[in-house]
Amino acid sequence: MRTIQISYDLKQPDHYYTALDDYLQSYDRRSQPLESMWLVKTNKSVSEVRDELRRVVAANDEILVFDVTGAAWASSSSDAATQRQYGRSAA
Repeated sequence: MRTIQISYDLKQPDHYYTALDDYLQSYDRRSQPLESMWLVKTNKSVSEVRDELRRVVAANDEILVFDVTGAAWASSSSDAATQRQYGRSAA
């Protein structure tokens, strides 16, 4: 199973992103460490996740999808739940 990082810049401030929220909530193992960033566990490829995201955001929204499986990371806040779910931190 992969750990996928999803980051986005939503360009429609008055637009309610119900479909995006529903999509992200559909992952059983997920965490939102930052306002516009999610970590999800999935067997899907980054291309599959990207293509699915494109269907639920506006055309001018920006999305980035990374496979961060096994990547070291560090945070300015202590998020023990994220560490337990997604692996060790670099600190």
